[in-house]
Amino acid sequence: MQLPITLLNGGQKVVELPDDHDDPKADSLIEIAAQEICLELARRKPTEEDKNAKGGKHKKESDLAKWIRPVCYRFIIHCEKQGLLENLYSRIKSYGRYTDKEELFSRALLAIFAEDRANFTETDRRRYNRQLWYAYRHYVPWEFLNGFITTVQDFDKKKSLATIENGFAEWIIMNRTNDHDTTGIRESYPKYIEQEVRKNKIGMAKFFKHAQSGYTSEQ
Repeated sequence: MQLPITLLNGGQKVVELPDDHDDPKADSLIEIAAQEICLELARRKPTEEDKNAKGGKHKKESDLAKWIRPVCYRFIIHCEKQGLLENLYSRIKSYGRYTDKEELFSRALLAIFAEDRANFTETDRRRYNRQLWYAYRHYVPWEFLNGFITTVQDFDKKKSLATIENGFAEWIIMNRTNDHDTTGIRESYPKYIEQEVRKNKIGMAKFFKHAQSGYTSEQ
């Protein structure tokens, strides 16, 4: 997979990501991708001049969030899907960092920015972890990530990340019905969603069993 990183100057840098953990270059490709993200983060951090300008700090931080969320979301989800999380997590120890947190995005964000304590703080990690996890729970594609986060009301004040936004139940049910790999990682959903998912899966199993029996009888 190719991971495009949008640059501050308007250009784009494309880095290669390994297809799976058996790729002999998996560790080096992940290292290069993480380093490129860190370098671009350093370029985008608000300067003292930005902070002193009227409204400058808020705008720069808003622009930074809109850049950092989708690139990290794509990177982390690719690693999760292709069995590359341990390769990514290995950066934590390599750069002398430590975490006892098991959350997917919390650990992965620490791994990506392991060497950059100055530009990516613990406060940043907690904030982005909440945002990315909430989007992941709602099966939000990376293309719509920023729009989703900005439309969630009072996000930072939400008491529970288990909340399901209005209008997303059917979308989640559809995706969870066909999700054979990440149901455990995404944790459990409200009872009414899980019941519909089970009903759909039972219906699909019956359909395919009937279709298979029909095919066999024709042979």
